[in-house]
Amino acid sequence: MKIRAGYVSNSSSSSFCIVGVKCGELYFNADIELFRSKLEGVGFEKSDVDRMGLPELLINLYHCLFGKSYHNMFGDLEIVYGISEYNGDVIVGLDISRMRDDETLAQFKERVLSELQKIGYLGIARDMEIYIDGGMI
Repeated sequence: MKIRAGYVSNSSSSSFCIVGVKCGELYFNADIELFRSKLEGVGFEKSDVDRMGLPELLINLYHCLFGKSYHNMFGDLEIVYGISEYNGDVIVGLDISRMRDDETLAQFKERVLSELQKIGYLGIARDMEIYIDGGMI
């Protein structure tokens, strides 16, 4: 049997398990102008970009800059949008498959927190949740 670790876009039969947070304007102190300029740099219209809030900016950056530019900007963070009951929510975090063998869940959450703080997350590790396949545990 073949197992695909991580989130696979455009596949209704794929699943994900991500440790992270729902992205909301109140929980982030991000450099939104930097995000806007990056999107304009890949061809988005300024008027469209100016109307976007942080969740929309992040999901568009994720889809447009996935690869070296994205990873330089956001490390290994993954962004999931519009899955089942999270429809409309943008979830930012790390796939559980990135948890190291010698790492506890608490340590993994601290590592996720460190990555989230690089893009302006203001919360704490305890605020993070595990999002699974459109459900939450």
